[in-house]
Amino acid sequence: MIGNIGIQELFLIFAIILIVFGPRRLPEIARQVGKFVGWVQSLAEDMQSTIREEMMRVEQDQTEQPFSSEPSGQNENMNDEEPESEHHDVIPEDEQPDRDAPTPKINKDDENTT
Repeated sequence: MIGNIGIQELFLIFAIILIVFGPRRLPEIARQVGKFVGWVQSLAEDMQSTIREEMMRVEQDQTEQPFSSEPSGQNENMNDEEPESEHHDVIPEDEQPDRDAPTPKINKDDENTT
């Protein structure tokens, strides 16, 4: 049984092909069908191997890259000190909030309206 085709269906298909094409052309058609099936199998194997190679390459790239956003090689020859540009906790003076500005006042009526 091939897929959902049983033995009886295969004999019926073979008989129809034999009647339509005749016994003389049957070997030629069988060769062509065999070549086509071989070509499809070769194509499927090539696609599978290409997919496997790409998956392995992606996995290898992911394992080689560190989890930080720094490119590889930048970690080499670094001192224990961080460069000044990487201090993220310091806010520049021009971006700091104005301390002399009055704080906004909230009306108690505004809080109860929601």
